[in-house]
Amino acid sequence: MRGRQLLLKKLPIDETMGSDEMIADSIIDKAQTQLLVENIPKDVDKEFVEMFFESKRFKSCGVIDVDFDEKDRNALVRFAKPEDAQMVLESRPLFLRNKELSVQIYVAKPLDTIMIKEPADVVNENSLDILELYFDNENKSGGSGIVESKTTFDSENKIAFVTYKEQIVAERVAPRQNHYLRKKQLHVTLFRPTRFTNCQTLTRDPHKQLNKTIRVRGMKAISKRESVKRYFENSTRSGGGDIEAGYTDREDDDTVYITFKEETVAKAVADREHHVVDGVDLTVSLNSPDVQTPCYMNKILRAEQKHNREPTWTIFRS
Repeated sequence: MRGRQLLLKKLPIDETMGSDEMIADSIIDKAQTQLLVENIPKDVDKEFVEMFFESKRFKSCGVIDVDFDEKDRNALVRFAKPEDAQMVLESRPLFLRNKELSVQIYVAKPLDTIMIKEPADVVNENSLDILELYFDNENKSGGSGIVESKTTFDSENKIAFVTYKEQIVAERVAPRQNHYLRKKQLHVTLFRPTRFTNCQTLTRDPHKQLNKTIRVRGMKAISKRESVKRYFENSTRSGGGDIEAGYTDREDDDTVYITFKEETVAKAVADREHHVVDGVDLTVSLNSPDVQTPCYMNKILRAEQKHNREPTWTIFRS
């Protein structure tokens, strides 16, 4: 064009399900030095990860810090220079103890939401209006500019969530110890979403219908799984409704799949930012319509149905 050669590159248009934003392209900007590493083997610790990315295979990249999450088996690795992070991306696929790592550019979701936990007679479903007025009043709470459509209440755990338009406001409001409403002190903290993002990726296809199944992760910390079913049946608490089917991935008992009768209900549940059951922050996303059941390279799954009950999955190992 006008005597200059243009370089064209086709990029995938993906909708990544997760709590934080992931950049699909492998080219990072000049200031980006953080990568999110997922699928870390269970016998690998923080020190192992740090030495792995400082090894000679990456020409001795400089690692400044490793924020290691033992539960979700992921790590946020901060490099000394953007060039170091770029070199790691260009070296993919990466394997650690014969297991492929998921390595992506990481952009943290803004910490723009606060949690109000108590007292129960002030923080409840009927008090959302006055909570919004209080936390939108800069003279009283230090806050202003809330997103009204994102104010929600978790009735099971007695927690209210208020989201601001700007992160700096939430960070200013949360540390204050003098939040009083109706002469009672409020317990306010900053909501920190899980950074687990290794969920099924859905390709945007205008010809496909919305999926009715959601993928729920975080079940290991739930004492009674029946409470999760009741939670997602409650439209007020979760945005859910009538459940058609549900099953646990027996290979990964931290994950369950729930199918609703209506596709719009599944999408409404997946779109909500906060799902807390028994004090556990669950990671919820739409499940790929192309992958209705778990798929394993060395196992065969057989569905069994007895006495009009929901199918159960038996895993046969090779």
